[in-house]
Amino acid sequence: MVLRIAFLNPQGNFDSNNTGIGEHPDFGGQLIYVRELSQCLAKRHGVDIDIITRRFHDDRWPAFSHPIDCLPVPPANQCGQVRILRIPCGPQTFLKKEDLWPHLEEWVQNIVDFYLNFEGKPPDASAGHYADGGLACALLQEISRIPFASFTAHSLGAQKRDALIRKGKPLGEFNFPARFEAEMRCMRDAFRIVVSTDMERCEQYAHPVYNPVIDVELDRGRFVCIPPGINVDVFGPTTVGTMDESTVQRFMASVDREIPTHRRDLPVVIAAGRLDFKKNHISIVQAFAKHRSLRTNANLVLLVSGGIEAFRRPEECGFSEEELQVAMEVKRVIEEAMMEGDCVVVPGLQNTQSELAAIFRHLGRTKQGIFCDAAHYEPFGLMVLEAIVAGIPAVCTKNGGPSESLRRGHEQYAVLVDVNDIEELSEGLHQLVASGEKWEEYQRKGQSHVLDRFTWDKAADQYLRVIVDAIDERVSDPK
Repeated sequence: MVLRIAFLNPQGNFDSNNTGIGEHPDFGGQLIYVRELSQCLAKRHGVDIDIITRRFHDDRWPAFSHPIDCLPVPPANQCGQVRILRIPCGPQTFLKKEDLWPHLEEWVQNIVDFYLNFEGKPPDASAGHYADGGLACALLQEISRIPFASFTAHSLGAQKRDALIRKGKPLGEFNFPARFEAEMRCMRDAFRIVVSTDMERCEQYAHPVYNPVIDVELDRGRFVCIPPGINVDVFGPTTVGTMDESTVQRFMASVDREIPTHRRDLPVVIAAGRLDFKKNHISIVQAFAKHRSLRTNANLVLLVSGGIEAFRRPEECGFSEEELQVAMEVKRVIEEAMMEGDCVVVPGLQNTQSELAAIFRHLGRTKQGIFCDAAHYEPFGLMVLEAIVAGIPAVCTKNGGPSESLRRGHEQYAVLVDVNDIEELSEGLHQLVASGEKWEEYQRKGQSHVLDRFTWDKAADQYLRVIVDAIDERVSDPK
């Protein structure tokens, strides 16, 4: 019998062309995680996957109004299929995740109706991603007895709320009470709680908000650590993507346009991601502004949406309030340090996985690239590992997952720094800029370490064991 597993993702959407990934805070890294895991489960184990998300109509993302789509699965001896099922609820327009809570019960009932009316058979188990997906799995289990096999939070609300409080930011729009209630129900009802690192279990789930339902030591057996994998078909160091040549040409054209001739062969520090305070682009720019030798001997590439106009005319880029605030602060630091036209490049690419991989590989081949992740807290840091596999060493935050995934005993596979200390961040970057031997050491050992430990094959094997165990428990105890 072929297993069918439902991955519930009400807040995130994509299609077979990966439309929308990175274009909105709700279309972030968890979509890549779910896509890669689903395709690997289908290819490696012959499992059928239904990625269930919300159907809506929006001119920015017309593909998301189609009820069914499919993701390609590479041929294998016993190959399952991966469908994207878009089930409507609430208004027909796009809703950000904070506004979805009142509509989740309707969404789950519509999922049940879909399987009853069109499929004739429900999925064998469900897996939830983020709090809303997990809550939907809990409701689905309550209504239809479909086992809620796993809850993967990706990040928890308590840490986000605390960070906003520390910065004096308003909390009203985030609806934290609903999120906390959902997260605690997920922790209580899921067969297993999936974390990417043991640090995630010990730090995030130990927050006092969650004490009523989970104890990270007494309930240790309910957690399973499954690190995500790297798609070597995209980020492999010897992979040649169909768009590699044109991407590198556009990237180099940006460098030639924005950097003086005498600086074009210098090493490149590259940062990517949404303009989000927690991603901390500001500290990277400040590191260049304040460290004379780093600025003299390296260029800074910011891969952000909007290209250079994001910092020249951010008010005209259609940014959210937070994105605009970050862009304005970065713009201020660049202008005060007079770095535009000197050492800062903003290529204006789409930041798709294939584009990032092509740039990483190019900078690895030319021994120029250093990837920087300066997030205040990084739950896992998948893009860091992707950059390392593609061929460039990394300097990254020690706050969160990288301290576990990129450290073994006293050995570090990336330069781990306190990103809240601008001098420490600057020195971490400068040591790889200043020493070709150090750069090659971190490139070699980092790449070998990541390729050995972080694959989707391993992640899929572990996920499948959790799901089968959840199904077996339901069969043996059908209460």
